[in-house]
Parts: sequence; structure tokens; C-alpha cells
Amino acid sequence: MRQFFRMITIVVFIFNFVISAYAEFYDVADSRYELSINILDRLNLIEGYEGDSFMPENPVTRAEFAKIIANAMMKDKAYIHSVEEEILFSDVRADAWYYPYVYMLYKTGIISGAGDGRFRPEEFISFEEAVKITVSLLGYDVNAMAKGGYPQGYIAQAVNLGLLKNIENPENTLITRGMAAQLLYNALDVKLQQAVLSSDGGAVYTKEKSLLESNLGITRGSGKVNAVGFYTLNTVIDIKDDEIMIDDTVYKIGDNQAENLLGCQVLFYYENDTASDDKTVVCIVAQKSKDSVLKVNADDIKNFSNMKLTYEDDKEKQHDVVFDVNADIIYNGKPITKYDEALINNMKMGDITLIDGDGNRIYEVVVIRSLENYVVDWVDTNNRILASKYAMPRLNLDKQDQERHIDIRDSKGTPVNKIGGLKEWNVLTVEKSLDERMIKGVITDKKVVGMITEIQQTDEHTDIKIDDKTYRTAPKFDAGKLKINGSVVLYLDAFDNIAAMGDIGSEIGYTVDGMAYGYLAKADFTKGLDPTMTLTIFKADNKLEEFKIGERVLLDGIATTTLA
Repeated sequence: MRQFFRMITIVVFIFNFVISAYAEFYDVADSRYELSINILDRLNLIEGYEGDSFMPENPVTRAEFAKIIANAMMKDKAYIHSVEEEILFSDVRADAWYYPYVYMLYKTGIISGAGDGRFRPEEFISFEEAVKITVSLLGYDVNAMAKGGYPQGYIAQAVNLGLLKNIENPENTLITRGMAAQLLYNALDVKLQQAVLSSDGGAVYTKEKSLLESNLGITRGSGKVNAVGFYTLNTVIDIKDDEIMIDDTVYKIGDNQAENLLGCQVLFYYENDTASDDKTVVCIVAQKSKDSVLKVNADDIKNFSNMKLTYEDDKEKQHDVVFDVNADIIYNGKPITKYDEALINNMKMGDITLIDGDGNRIYEVVVIRSLENYVVDWVDTNNRILASKYAMPRLNLDKQDQERHIDIRDSKGTPVNKIGGLKEWNVLTVEKSLDERMIKGVITDKKVVGMITEIQQTDEHTDIKIDDKTYRTAPKFDAGKLKINGSVVLYLDAFDNIAAMGDIGSEIGYTVDGMAYGYLAKADFTKGLDPTMTLTIFKADNKLEEFKIGERVLLDGIATTTLA
């Protein structure tokens, strides 16, 4: 595998929907609490910090933990912020951000304070205190007291309920944000214990619904994703664009983007609308422990023949993997029953995701994502036809046929519904099914104008340095016309790779052999530690423009690095 920055964030959003189908906190990927943190975040039970960080190793204040528990007490968060104002503790002001959460816990008997009339909201909470509050939330105080009370009785009851699963070194320490997330995640499926008065005046304890179902109205499920809208594992499945099929049940997909979960075993959470009987997914993630998933980039593929794929890893070592003879094969979103080995061997951009669900190292699901660049020449807005430069076939983007699924977005992820806005030299990076009924793409207008200072070529690509920044050529781009010290205008695809080279003359003035020319109208030279020269050039478009002279200058055809 050649080491180079291939993906930019927006491309991951559009093309390569992350395995969890959500943007995740960047600092939890290597944490043992990754799954619990991400799920609670999507269920709106916890929050991160600005910049997409969660800081799982940071301690938690008593006020922060009160908010976490209060959020798990009811679905309607608006009610929490409508509580009455009264003096609860001497150190909890009614206008404090944490007051509503402390109020909820105090009024339901989950907390009683520090015993001296204070709550100590800004102090860090200990693990034992957090466990006590969580056990109380679930209604198991009576059980904990029977085991010895605080703290060991509550710790013992927490163990019985499974609240401490996956929590590392829990006792005699402050609880971290990651530990707190795991504690609440473990509590979601615990059935709430409620006391009901019996006919003889005693108490009977019932356990009917889990915290998740009773307080939040959410049900947890698991299974295999067989279809996501138009993306299906086989041609028999037929669901709507806003639906997802997990095992044999169809759910509304909500605002989840889960195409990359096709064929995966998933854990998901859904709400049931009793009026319409619609089940809407609110959170869905891959169960990484259930499937073995391998992703191979197109430029790492060496050969595919007789259901065996040979690819190269980071250390340029080759490996072989085998497809099941009855594998579900999806090519750019559509299942195929007959395929040509050339579909894989001729891939230049994209990747293949392989899923092994039974651990035998033979892959039963194969998702092929083959990408192409279309450099816009012109568009026919009446028939929604895009004509590309470089002898590419014309692309039909007509959405009138309901059997077709066309999803074109700009580099910010905004849908592009009118192709009339596409301009010459825009680059459309697309994946399209063999019958072209499924087309998904990203359109960009990014370009680079400058002088080439370095060119490095390999068998697969060319790296070009312009103004101290390196760009890689996209597949099929002809780098033969590029010259060191030549001025160029280059158009970039969705991966920031060079897809096309335009006419530098139309960009900045008249050119000869890739060099831009104009009349020198004025030259200013500034001396000092950082001497600079500014040239005012009269260009071919009859406009004056100022140019700062860089470190590399051609003077009478000779390269120089001095302004003296």
C-alpha cells in the first residue's frame, strides 16, 4: 500500500459512510468504552466537547453525573428544564446550569446530598458514589441495603445487575467519563424494579420493562442488515428508499446513513410509533465482534481470479482471501448474480469490503465500490445529461424514472438537485451500478493554480508539488504534459487528487508551453530580512494583477532563487 493521504472528511461522509453510520469522537477509537460512548451520544444521553472530542479519561464532577442520570430518567428533556425553583442544597443555586438535573434526582430520592446540607456539585464523583446513584436509579436500593448498604452493598448489587461489565479497575478511584458512559450503557437493559403495595399493606417488587424501554421509549435489537433503501443483498428484496431491513423486519431508517452496514451484523435501537406502527431506527452500529470485516483499497488489488483476491498490505506484503461460491456480491449498490472478473481487476478508484460472518475466513458478503471521475464539459439541463471531457461516456442523471436512484451532492454534503449549476471543469466523482439505475456522486469545483516545482512518478501515480503542497494524480489522468517550472491550472476530484488540467491561459492570461505571459507594468522591491518583489502584470484579459515573486524565478530562461 502506498502511503498517502487518500481521504478527506467530506468524502468519508458522502462515499464511505463510516461503519457506525455516524460521526464519532476522534479520541475514543482506542478506548475500551468506544461502543458505549458512541451509542449514548446518539441516544442524546451524554455529550462531548467542541472539536468532536469526548476525553474519556477525564474525571466527572457530581453535577455532570447528575445530568447524565437525569437524561436517562425520561424521554421528554423539556420537562427537566421546567422544574420549580426551591432551595435544595446550600451550594446549588436555582440559576446554576445543573440545577434542573440535581432537582430531578433529589425529588425522586436518588440523591440526598453530602449529609451537611451541601451537594458539592463541582467536586469529582467517586466510583462508589456513581454506582450508588445508578443502582438507585434502577430501583434496587432495598437489595443493596440488604447486602450491607453503602458502599459495598451497592457494589455487590451492581455486580449482580451486570452494571460493572467492561469497567476497568472500578473501585477506590474517581470515575472517568469513559467509565461513567459504560456504567449507564450497562444500565440501559436492566429492568426497573418498582415497589407496589400488596393487599396486606406490604410491598411487592415488580420488574417489567428495562430502563431503555420504560424511561426512553426505545427498544434494542440486533441482526443482519439485508437492505438499506435501494441497496440490497439480493434482487428479491424490495423496500422503500427510507427503509432498512434487518433480518426479515423492515424499519424506517430515520436520519441514519447506513449503506456501509449492508451485510453486517448490527446492534440497533428503535422507537415504535403505536399510531402508525412504524418502527424508526434512532441508532445503529456494527457489531464488530460478530463479523470479520476486511476493506481493500482499489490500488492495493493485485489480482482476482476464481473467487480468490490477492492484495497488498501496508508493508507491501501480498495476501490471498477467498470469496464464498454463493457470496452476496454488491457492485456499486446493486446485487449482481453474474459478474466479470474484470470488474475487480480493472478497478482504479474505490474499495472492496469483505464480510465473514462465521469466522471460517471465507467471505460471504462482497461489497464493491468502484469510482470514476467525470470532468464536466457541458450539461443538457432538459434531459439531465452530463457530457464529460476525455472521451468518457455521457452520464444520464434523470430522476424522473422512479426505478432510478440518483444522489449527487456537493463537497459539503448538500444535495445537488439542479444540474444546471454544474460548470465546465467541475469534477464529479461517482459510483454507478452496471445498469446505471444507482448513481451516487460528489461534485467539486476545487482547482489549483501555480507553478510546478517537483514531479515524482511511480507505476501507479504521479505526485506533483505546487507552492510547497503535494497533489497526487487520479487514475486515468495523463501526467505526460506536466513540466517542472510550468504554470498550470489543475482541477481536483472529491479526494483532492488531480483529475484534469485546464488552460492556464484562460485562467491568468496568455501562455506558451504552459508558461503564463503578460506585460510588466510595475515592479516594487522591498529590502530587509525577508526581501520580496511585487510585479504588476498587464494580462491578456486587459486587467492588471499583482504577483508576489516566490523563491523560484525564471530570469531570461534561467532558474534562480535570489531576488538580488
